[in-house]
Amino acid sequence: MNYSNEFKELIKKSKPENLNNYIGTGNPNAKILIIGKECAVDFRQEPEQYEREIKENLINWKANIENPSLAIENWNGNPNFINPLFPYKGQKFTIYNEKKKSGKGGTSSTWYYYQKLYNRIRISTQNLPTEIDFHNDIFITELNANPSNYSKDQNPENRKNSINERSNIFFKSDFIQNFQIVIFATSHYTKEHNIDICKLFNVDFQKTKHIDENPRQWYNLHTNKEGGKSKLLIHTKQLSMNISDKLLEEIAKEIKSFTKENSIEL
Repeated sequence: MNYSNEFKELIKKSKPENLNNYIGTGNPNAKILIIGKECAVDFRQEPEQYEREIKENLINWKANIENPSLAIENWNGNPNFINPLFPYKGQKFTIYNEKKKSGKGGTSSTWYYYQKLYNRIRISTQNLPTEIDFHNDIFITELNANPSNYSKDQNPENRKNSINERSNIFFKSDFIQNFQIVIFATSHYTKEHNIDICKLFNVDFQKTKHIDENPRQWYNLHTNKEGGKSKLLIHTKQLSMNISDKLLEEIAKEIKSFTKENSIEL
């Protein structure tokens, strides 16, 4: 893979000892960026997963840049094969539930819904994958770099500091700002932490849409055009539970309409 100069510069400037320099996962050359609330990893209960997914994220990206032809192998339960370019490659397109011991080989509910959205964005819905593969065409990162299974379990001050630092530095980087399609799947985190999406991404609010007049199935549409380059930003609820198929379909329609209008190939 050929990494952009903007991505290389971000990696070069970031310091591994600062957790707020968490980069993300997926294809850095993708046209779509998804920003979630925070990674659902509990460092107290899952220290090894925390190390390889969060703390080693930046280090692994540096290794990828140094080895651009590196082939990503299927995970198959081997922690050595977890690469941020395509983490847990080979996961089945189903939700794994440890408590219920169901969905063996599956993924998290968040990534499951990311995949469902990605399937609807595809030009063709024929021969849908049996495995998670949205990482091929999407890059994902988090508003808050402090991982937690549940937001309520976090130290509020740590969360606030992380969001503020990332909003003032990470999200203003050329790499992040260059994405033309941004999905802010953070629910009302932005309001709670006084994040001005329009100012942060230089977009203008267009409308709020509720699916079938359901206040829980919503998205806010933002667009802008500067220097001949258009941008689409969709702010919606956290894509982890109680997500209607119609909400995903409407978001996908907005993205497909935008890409067609601006001749963007995903």
